[in-house]
Amino acid sequence: MTPPVPRGLPTACRPQRRRSWMPTFLFHIYGLILRESANKELVRRHLADLLELSHQSANQREGIATAIGIVSSSHLPAVWAVLEHLGRTRLLRTAFMSPDCQQLDPDRHWRWVSCTSLLCYGRMALHAREQILPWVDNIISRMVYYFSCSCYDNILKTSFLSAVIMLMKALKQENSTQSYKFSQIPELIQCLLGILQKEPNFLATLFRQKIILVIVGLSKLRPSLKPVVKSRILQTCLQSLFMLPPMEKLKSCLPPLDSAPDVMVLYKKSMQALDLLLQNFISENKSMDEMCFLLQHMEPWLQSDKSHERKRVVQTIFPLLKYVVDYVTLTLLIQQKGSTEQFMHLNKMKNFEAKARRESEMRFYNVVKALNRSLTVAQHTQLSLALLGGLCSHNCLQCDLASQLLLMIFEDRSIKAEQVAEILQGLFQELPSIVFKSILQTMMNGGDSAGDSVPRGDSRGDTVPVSPL
Repeated sequence: MTPPVPRGLPTACRPQRRRSWMPTFLFHIYGLILRESANKELVRRHLADLLELSHQSANQREGIATAIGIVSSSHLPAVWAVLEHLGRTRLLRTAFMSPDCQQLDPDRHWRWVSCTSLLCYGRMALHAREQILPWVDNIISRMVYYFSCSCYDNILKTSFLSAVIMLMKALKQENSTQSYKFSQIPELIQCLLGILQKEPNFLATLFRQKIILVIVGLSKLRPSLKPVVKSRILQTCLQSLFMLPPMEKLKSCLPPLDSAPDVMVLYKKSMQALDLLLQNFISENKSMDEMCFLLQHMEPWLQSDKSHERKRVVQTIFPLLKYVVDYVTLTLLIQQKGSTEQFMHLNKMKNFEAKARRESEMRFYNVVKALNRSLTVAQHTQLSLALLGGLCSHNCLQCDLASQLLLMIFEDRSIKAEQVAEILQGLFQELPSIVFKSILQTMMNGGDSAGDSVPRGDSRGDTVPVSPL
């Protein structure tokens, strides 16, 4: 028997079991009226009846979730209880009856009930407002569980990603998010990485970009991600983008589509998302160790036997180094928080930290040297000029990093004759603006190294116009 309709709700709006569809606006109206009801039992009965509708249509799934979300703004516990009941009686039963995804539930009415549930949790998060934090870990745990135990297809993938994006929007609107310690973020990220790993080796959508941007947002939450989680993120994201076909073949690799996408735009946006991920990692942990951690994950790609993969990693490392020099102050290990003078073993700790710092710097410089050999002449010049610009910072650590990288480039004898004039011109233009005397002296010595790197007998390096000091 159909439950009584709340007062004021048109009869046409009453959900009917096994009804295949409802106009989208009716879901919205239904949710608004239930939201105002003071009878909790009545609300639960109507929500249960709403969830008995077919889950086959995308509009129906979205409509149900819209109504559920609106009602949850006033009746969150009741909505949670109804969804828990749905999970026990429908979703989990279907999962256990069909462990093999090839043996889908013959009743298509319930086939995508897990996708509706995911959208419902996303809508609940959006409407929770100040209640979001007490409920957020439970919501994430259900999203992770239902995604993991459901048969994977494009509908599940799209629903899950939509739900996570709604969750992120809700968290951005809550001021206390940065002080809250989340417990389910690594599990949520693992589901997103699983989607990324299953993406086909062509670009037809912005799924890669959206997933990486969501991970960027999740990585800003507390507690900070453990290195093992960050390592999985880097490995998966780099592989997903670097292993795409060469640029000239990206379009020809597309399957037949009704409307061919602009693969160049998709590729550019996806790579920009990767740049943002790397910049976020280094901004969250401004240390030489973090820089080494990022570069070491990219170093194997510099040794790839495929030229387009080597080119992509260079195009990724280059803006990262420039970002670090321009905007980030790297904290050396010996200058981490805390005063070692307070401890009895001061000398021992200093020696340990100095050794750790040297090892960290060596790993960093070795990776940069590998990058240095992979750059084109134009990229090499651009990197050198960008580093020269970093010499004028008023932050000593930032200047020191820029100067050390420049010295490494000069001493590696990788500068070509045609670069010397432009690089030296840039150096002497920056010298008057360098604040720290030690940096100034280092770079004046470096200018001699740059000149010495030109092969003898090459007259193009003999005369260089310079600005007066």
